[in-house]
Amino acid sequence: MFEITIDSREQTPWAFDPTLVHAVRGTVRTGDYCVTGDKGFAVERKSLNDFLGTISTGWERFQREINRASVAGFHLPVIVEARFSDILYTVQGDGSIQPPQHDHPRLTPGFVL
Repeated sequence: MFEITIDSREQTPWAFDPTLVHAVRGTVRTGDYCVTGDKGFAVERKSLNDFLGTISTGWERFQREINRASVAGFHLPVIVEARFSDILYTVQGDGSIQPPQHDHPRLTPGFVL
C-alpha cells in the first residue's frame, strides 16, 4: 500500500480504493495529487471549464505553475476530466449549429488543441 497526498484545496477529491491507497489531505506544492514524499511527480486535475479558462484567460498564472514545477524538477501531467467531443460544435438535424456545452463557447477546438 502506498500513500497519496491530496491537496487540501481540492474541493471534490478523487476517491481511491482503501485496500490499495492510503489517502491523506495535506499541502501539495505543485499540482493536486502526489505520492507522499515524492519530490519529482504530481498530478494536476482540471474540469473542462477550469481547463478552458486556464488555457485562455488564466494562461499566465498556469504558465507560472508549470515553471515552478519545472524548476522544482517536477513532472506535472494535467488530467482534463472531459472528452474531446465536449469542445466540438455539433450540427443539428435542422442544420442549426449547437455550441459546446461549456462556459467558453468562443474557444474553438483548434485553439484548445
